[in-house]
Amino acid sequence: MTGTGSVTYKGIELEIDYYATPYVPEVRYLSNGDPGYPQEGGDFDVEAVRLDGSDIDIIELLSTDTISGIAEAYCRQHADDNEY
Repeated sequence: MTGTGSVTYKGIELEIDYYATPYVPEVRYLSNGDPGYPQEGGDFDVEAVRLDGSDIDIIELLSTDTISGIAEAYCRQHADDNEY
């Protein structure tokens, strides 16, 4: 699933484009005793970062750690939205 959303990171308002896959938790055994299945998904990748109100993608200017921090901030700030 792709999406666009706003996030505040270190006091700066940003807008990001992201790709997320739904998280499906592991089930060890089915109710009938058969083997279950492993966890799947839960990936969240930031694909573009813009200053709020801008059309210029600045992701190439950011470090991997900063992009990870932006992704974590977005997930924390939107945890109850069920957007991703």
